[in-house]
Amino acid sequence: MIEIDTTKYSNNEQWPLSFATAYSVGRKLENIRVSCSHRKHLLESDGEIDDDYNYDTHFLIADLFIVEVTLAAHNLAPNVHTQIKQQRQRFAEKYIKEDEIGSDERTPFHHESFDNFSLLDTEKIIDKSVDWLYILSKEFKNKFTYHENGTSRINLEKVIQNPSSFFRDDVWSWLDDRPKNDFKQSCVCLSVNSTTASVMLSLRAVEYCLRDWYEYDTDRQIKDRTWGQVISELEDHYQDSSDRPVLLSNLEGVIE
Repeated sequence: MIEIDTTKYSNNEQWPLSFATAYSVGRKLENIRVSCSHRKHLLESDGEIDDDYNYDTHFLIADLFIVEVTLAAHNLAPNVHTQIKQQRQRFAEKYIKEDEIGSDERTPFHHESFDNFSLLDTEKIIDKSVDWLYILSKEFKNKFTYHENGTSRINLEKVIQNPSSFFRDDVWSWLDDRPKNDFKQSCVCLSVNSTTASVMLSLRAVEYCLRDWYEYDTDRQIKDRTWGQVISELEDHYQDSSDRPVLLSNLEGVIE
């Protein structure tokens, strides 16, 4: 049996968990679930695997290994990590011939055909992958660490966990679900250093609020205006007014 030591990938200090890492783990497990579900369908309907099916033992064990190493490196979900390691070891022992491995005994990726992978094992790994995805989705929600770059002056963890804290309570309560969601997604983009997307989502929320402001003050609908045009409409509306809101002066910088 081939044994792979994953302890060297872990240490006592937990590595930060990024969105990219969480996505990679979820994608690998979902790939296992979907591919094995397709295999199960082929076996149950035709009794054989067609030539177009190319997800074999090589990919299955490789995907399990990558998830196993990632969980070990981040010290995440030890029960899931143990189960994945046990499944990978069992599949390697059952389906991989050791004389096919060659000289590199630490490599889990050499394989024989997936044709001998049983329907029972296929069904088991489908069920297991669903369980692992469910458990890890809950684990990841509590483990994210957000990194600030060297020039950041924003507490990114606070931005992600509680974007409403950057608004007055009455302002956040006033916002509809759409601009709230835009601001939340803007914060997510900011956490992964996607600043352009963050700005565009924020401006879309601002546009929504400006339209609401204009329609409230003028009792006229302006559904077909961009945020810049709405600001211009508001400027025109208050052009001859002595009570022109100070906020409009601040918004001039947004137009530029």
